[in-house]
Amino acid sequence: MSEILDKDNEKKSDDKGSELRGQRSEPSPQEDQTGKLKELTEQLKVCEAKTEEYLNGWKRAQADYQNLTRRMAQHEAELIQFATEELAKELLSVIDSFDRALKVLTDEEKASSIGKGFIAICEQLTNLLKTHDVARIETVGKPLDPKAHYAVAEESRDGVASGVIVEEVSAGYRMGEKVIRPAKVKIAR
Repeated sequence: MSEILDKDNEKKSDDKGSELRGQRSEPSPQEDQTGKLKELTEQLKVCEAKTEEYLNGWKRAQADYQNLTRRMAQHEAELIQFATEELAKELLSVIDSFDRALKVLTDEEKASSIGKGFIAICEQLTNLLKTHDVARIETVGKPLDPKAHYAVAEESRDGVASGVIVEEVSAGYRMGEKVIRPAKVKIAR
């Protein structure tokens, strides 16, 4: 009978051992949820880091695009300004020719239909330049401004202070604040 009891005890101890082993290999529902929660928390942190990285990349790309758009608009405006300035410079020689021709016309010739047409064309060219902010630089009676005037000669004039412009040899023009061609002038000594 002791043998039977021993075998029975062995069987019970084996059952208890297998129960203990089973408990160790299978976590309890609470432990299982805690492990899943930790795993999900780690995944969430990784996703948040990626989201932050993607958001920062998107913000940089958006800022780069805005800067590019601004630079392109500025570049386009500069190109237009440059092209307008170059065209204006070319038209200035035509206006100079008209001015020289008007100086040699007599009053009778100016009053004729051809003379009036000639004057009208000259005024149209001048007005065209004004629409693009091109204006003639004032000269006679003004003090010499080296940025806007180019002195080609000095003359003695009574009653005129030294350095004051007494005669315009060739007209000068500015586009906005920029001098596109300085006026050639004679100044008093």
